[in-house]
Amino acid sequence: MKVITLHHVLSDTGSNAQGIILFDLMKQHHNEIVVLEISADLSLSSSFLNSSFGQFIDCYGIQTLKSNVKIRTNKNQFARISKYINDYAALSHA
Repeated sequence: MKVITLHHVLSDTGSNAQGIILFDLMKQHHNEIVVLEISADLSLSSSFLNSSFGQFIDCYGIQTLKSNVKIRTNKNQFARISKYINDYAALSHA
């Protein structure tokens, strides 16, 4: 199991460049459980989400994301990320 604490590995969560950094970290460990620790005070831009979670879904599929990537955060942040993931997966299969 790999634990990734976002505020330790990223300078912000507002750009594609930072999303790609997270994607690369998740990609390195896509065959194991990855726990993402996300502070409640982080603002996750759509660019960041597209370049991290969206790209992961495109490369490995929604099932791999749901089974291998676990998210530790507060309830509101978790709900926002879950909505993004479900919306993205629905759009990519449309």
